[in-house]
Amino acid sequence: MNGSAIQTRASRAAVTALVAGGLLCTTAHVAAATPQPRVAAAASAAASAFTAEQAQLVAGLELIERMPESVIRSGHAAMASWLAADGVSTSTSKYGIVGCVAAVGLALLTNFTPAKILKIKAALKAVGGARTFVTKLKPFYDAARRAGLSKSASLRQAVSRAASVAGPEARAALLDLFGVTAVIAACADI
Repeated sequence: MNGSAIQTRASRAAVTALVAGGLLCTTAHVAAATPQPRVAAAASAAASAFTAEQAQLVAGLELIERMPESVIRSGHAAMASWLAADGVSTSTSKYGIVGCVAAVGLALLTNFTPAKILKIKAALKAVGGARTFVTKLKPFYDAARRAGLSKSASLRQAVSRAASVAGPEARAALLDLFGVTAVIAACADI
């Protein structure tokens, strides 16, 4: 096993230990990338233009947009510290806006490599940002639900259509994010 694999395994073990505890504690800040708690602020700002369900999805996606690339490139432990400093608990027992944001945060820490997270971040930028993406997503999702598709199938179809202008790589990255079961469960009622 090479050094990179050992470091990745050690980082994932550290993140798993933090998540298993149900609470992320911040003991160090990543230099020049320490966020201010923004979950409530993002949710209230999003709520003014969206329904509560849409606001929770916007808040979850804006979490990805706000995370500095330097933090993402530093790995899962740095991302866990950044999320905690941003006021994000990755406890999956949360509901509503906090639940969707927690599900996105947990998905980032447990399901994706830093390179994949950077692709998701770039995909959000390519589709015009979180708010634009959710605005485009909603009519496609509603049409799929009216056609009788399940929440997860409706979400996949809506993501694919809403991200179509961003190209196949961006669409694939967003489909990966919205393919995570916890994200579907917490964020799909848009």
